[in-house]
Amino acid sequence: MILDLYFDNTPAINIKRGRPIPAQFASYDETNYACDPVRNGLGYESGWTSYHCQLINAHTPAVMDNFWFGTPPEQCVHDAITRRFLMDRVNAIMSRP
Repeated sequence: MILDLYFDNTPAINIKRGRPIPAQFASYDETNYACDPVRNGLGYESGWTSYHCQLINAHTPAVMDNFWFGTPPEQCVHDAITRRFLMDRVNAIMSRP
């Protein structure tokens, strides 16, 4: 199941209020994924309270980022952990007999 971590709402597991932002966002299939707490220049509002997984490319917004500030939607990609999760699901489905 994929929840929209990019919707700044509580309760959520990725809230930075009242605690330091961890260096690691999550671990998936023995791979650690770093946090990307700032998303400078990609459209997050200054008052956002959440943090997110590292981007695949620091200059390309994730699909769920606010890309309306200049990046065409077709140029966006998923963040690192979402892409890995989705590709694992696609590969599992394609390998079924």
